[in-house]
Amino acid sequence: MSTQTEPAIHAHQLQFRWSKRQPTVLDIPELRIDQGERVFLFGPSGSGKTTLLNLLAGVTRPTSGQLHVMGEPMHRLSGRKRDHFRAQHIGIVFQQFNLIPYLTVTDNVRLAAHLGGKNDATCTDRIHDMLRALGLSDHHWRRPAHALSVGQQQRVAVARALINSPQLFIADEPSSALDSDHRDEFMHLMMQAADQHNSTVIFVSHDRALQSHFSRHLDLTQLQRAAVQETA
Repeated sequence: MSTQTEPAIHAHQLQFRWSKRQPTVLDIPELRIDQGERVFLFGPSGSGKTTLLNLLAGVTRPTSGQLHVMGEPMHRLSGRKRDHFRAQHIGIVFQQFNLIPYLTVTDNVRLAAHLGGKNDATCTDRIHDMLRALGLSDHHWRRPAHALSVGQQQRVAVARALINSPQLFIADEPSSALDSDHRDEFMHLMMQAADQHNSTVIFVSHDRALQSHFSRHLDLTQLQRAAVQETA
């Protein structure tokens, strides 16, 4: 008898509002994303994309409903447990990168490894191997993050997100500051790195030209209930 693999993400009657007096900003009856899927998530401004990513990453907790990420009930976990789970199992590339500007490239990535409990004797070698794979040679490694170009900072952000071999890799508009040539190169490098770690990928962007890199495309407005779409 075959057994069904646990999905990477399973949401049921998922809702979120900022307070009881404010309207619901996210209302998804059902969402399933299987392990290893490459998902392109899109929707107009205000449709709740960043809110959904914050829920998936455990930054915030649902107002109601169920949300399982890699089998973990995120809707039940405390903030501290969600932080611990995120550090060990989820890699995130933010639109603004959120690198620590005065730390070196290596130390920015090492900090993520430390938070994920993987700052062992092989950590430096793993960091440098990943930076090389993302096109950052050794003369970049000792530079502070603020001294890098936008494209180089993006690559450091990807290395930081992937250093702990996350089961789930989330990217929120990470290529918005790049021109088309550098954007395609960045996408290739990012997806190649995710493939090496067999990470499930959820990528948010307004740029529909990027959806060819993904096997599944999700329109958030179609996932949500009509009442939420009307107020978005």
